[in-house]
Amino acid sequence: MTLKNFCKAAYLGLLLLFLVAVMVGPAAAQEPEGEEDVSSQAATFTSIFWNPASMQVPLLGATAVNRIFINGANQVYGFTLEIGYNANVVTPDFADIQPGSLLPGARGVDYLWTVSPMTTPPACAGGVTPAGIRISVAYLDGVGPIEGSGALVEIPWKAHNGGATLVCINPITSRVADQLGLGVPIPAAVNTILTVVAPSTRFRIGLQGGKHAGLPVPPLLANHATVVTVNGLLRPVAVPPAQATVDTDAALPPYDVEIRRLGYLDVSTTFATNADVRTVYMVAGDVNDDNQINILDLSLIASLLGQPAPIGGTLEHFDFTGPGLLPNGIIDITDLVLVARNYGRTGPTDGTPPPGTDL
Repeated sequence: MTLKNFCKAAYLGLLLLFLVAVMVGPAAAQEPEGEEDVSSQAATFTSIFWNPASMQVPLLGATAVNRIFINGANQVYGFTLEIGYNANVVTPDFADIQPGSLLPGARGVDYLWTVSPMTTPPACAGGVTPAGIRISVAYLDGVGPIEGSGALVEIPWKAHNGGATLVCINPITSRVADQLGLGVPIPAAVNTILTVVAPSTRFRIGLQGGKHAGLPVPPLLANHATVVTVNGLLRPVAVPPAQATVDTDAALPPYDVEIRRLGYLDVSTTFATNADVRTVYMVAGDVNDDNQINILDLSLIASLLGQPAPIGGTLEHFDFTGPGLLPNGIIDITDLVLVARNYGRTGPTDGTPPPGTDL
């Protein structure tokens, strides 16, 4: 190895070790050296949307979780979301509604968090039993803001009757707020469709970083597919809008589920009953397919920074995320940071989402 190449390799190694230390170790708090004159700036954002855009909710027992995302948040110090739905079909599991991973700080310490049913449903609610829920967040003085792209709220839904319901964020009364509490309305209705299905033997696969687990077009390379077995039998991955699902196609539980996909740690889990069937999440970062995330994976990602990674291409499994929490076709620093966050994890996992996951 020439001296030039040796120095380049040594520099890369030091960079990777630095990233690991930053992402894995606790972040050091930084205090400003002096007081600053803080003036309010208008809160802005690019878009607000549901992930997934439509979803199936199993009848009898199990819940299904979807999230409200924001893109390009800037100087956002709070928000109020009024959400309408048909309570004859589904209702949110109030006790388990959680702040999204984008919110800095701790609930009840850095910001006020309130969730309450609405006595008068939002105008966009419909169906047999129109209903609504209000979710509000307000950061305390000197804390915040919410910046960037990610999940604001995650909501688990419980089914009551078969059918489908529109779930809407009311644009008239929902808004984000700046540091002075001045609101910026959401410019258009943000809707999702929840469809209740019979006691489910079908589960969704979520890929950390936001990638679609099916990716049906363009055609995938053979080793980039999501491979699923249930009770030892290979199962096809279906690709309805915004999600990938697998039917267990087994007469009776338990269902022993194994999932593999290049770029992610393997999953091995068991659903003891039909009521246990749930979304299965895959942890990103195993780019060399050895079922562990270590310095080799970081080195591979770092050596390819800036390279195009189109879906179906040979580098597709290196591109986990990008602006808007969707793969952007480029291997960039967000992919490297995601791998660093998962440094040291090994598979197979049990399919539960890692902390701070956006899916």
